[in-house]
Amino acid sequence: PCARCADSCPVGLYKKLWAQSQGEPDAFFQLLGTAVGIRTEVLEPGKSWQILYPACGCDLVTGGYVRTPAICECSRLGIAYCLGRVWPGHRFTVTKEKTILQGDACCCFLVALA
Repeated sequence: PCARCADSCPVGLYKKLWAQSQGEPDAFFQLLGTAVGIRTEVLEPGKSWQILYPACGCDLVTGGYVRTPAICECSRLGIAYCLGRVWPGHRFTVTKEKTILQGDACCCFLVALA
């Protein structure tokens, strides 16, 4: 139930970029980094990547309904959900490193193969 918002847009974007990258993770994350409002970095080729958001894109936050950093856990889970939809059979972790709602300049998540 938590991932309903992810199904509305991000899953489609991830699927499109996964197809364009022909299932190559580094190419996928490089393509993801060209999407509006998203930056990415390949940290260790084939093993770990960083996803950065220069602005909070959560509708609950931008709409003024939520201001607690606890909502950032939803973003972490949303990334994991979207990756799981396009990259089935692989085990990975998504770690929240920084968030705007905690006072950081951007939101940053680390994705790593487990």
